[in-house]
Amino acid sequence: MTTATVSLSRFIQLGINANTIQPYKPFSELSDKYRKQVVFASDIVEFAKAETVLKGQIDRHCYYYLLKGKLSFKTGLLLKKTISSDDDTCLFDIGRLLPDSVDIVAADAGHMLVVKADLMDAALAWTQANDAASASGTNSRVASSKAEQPMAMEEEGDEDSDWMSALLAYPLFFNLPPANISRVLSLFEKIDVKKGEAVIKQGDEGNYFYALIKGKAQVITDNQTDKPTAILSSGSYFGEDALVSGAPRSASVIMNTDGEVGRLDRESFQSLLQDPVVKYISQEDVGKNLMKRGVRCVLIDVRSREEFKHSPSPNSRNIPYRELRETISTLDKESSYFISPEGGKRSELAAHLMSQANLQAFVIQNS
Repeated sequence: MTTATVSLSRFIQLGINANTIQPYKPFSELSDKYRKQVVFASDIVEFAKAETVLKGQIDRHCYYYLLKGKLSFKTGLLLKKTISSDDDTCLFDIGRLLPDSVDIVAADAGHMLVVKADLMDAALAWTQANDAASASGTNSRVASSKAEQPMAMEEEGDEDSDWMSALLAYPLFFNLPPANISRVLSLFEKIDVKKGEAVIKQGDEGNYFYALIKGKAQVITDNQTDKPTAILSSGSYFGEDALVSGAPRSASVIMNTDGEVGRLDRESFQSLLQDPVVKYISQEDVGKNLMKRGVRCVLIDVRSREEFKHSPSPNSRNIPYRELRETISTLDKESSYFISPEGGKRSELAAHLMSQANLQAFVIQNS
């Protein structure tokens, strides 16, 4: 079984790309650029017949897509269950079908894609925030912000990917409040830089967060000027530590080549990480509200219809986020709306949109 970082050639060899993965859910909900980002940032697990594919605890922070082959596992003393890549259920994450503390064995050779749930969640939110911005006429893209993709994520000949999609690979932005996602795309300032230019200097006050769009740079400190601490290339990010901590810059970043950087000022960086609009509620408090007389409560699930049909939320009304903007005017303003957590950041996007429409909307927090 292979779980190490996968080279682009391995994806090509196995025929895994943004197009072949599109039928899988919720990959089908992603825009082309974010689908590509998620696919090539994921791991491939290959297995031979009779090999133990997953041993013991399943990582519940990942999605598992069986693309080829068959997996089997015990469901009792003498009972065994087999999942085949030909089954319709394999168009969805099969992780929820796999038990913990039981070896998952290959009944036939094949491979599967293992996707970080946080990455998928962020990609869904970014896609649908961009869709919402486009629908409302907001220009959420930075003008002329095309550049190379990081980590060799793009297929040969594809030079059109938006450099901003690289933010998905940066863990800080996994927790970016959905209400702010479309805003961040418009706030980056793009600047040309020259070889030898210091983008940031050690000891200076931190005023900006930076993304390296084009070119290469080196990170150096005053006590190690002869050898760089790190080499940065397109898709690298830096400068956040000083903004978060308030401490002076701990190192300098010097351009090794001519290039371009995008920068986000301190005020925007800090405000985008806070969102006073989205409200949350515990499962316990939802139950208390449901028992109150005279209060109309509606449970909402904003996942796609296919996702909802595959694993429905009990007693919930399915309104896919993509349809919410058209549906919102028909919703009763006297009701309280509780949005199931299965939608991840899409649930937060929905709560924000509903709050803007003066509806009482809360995202249910997992206990």
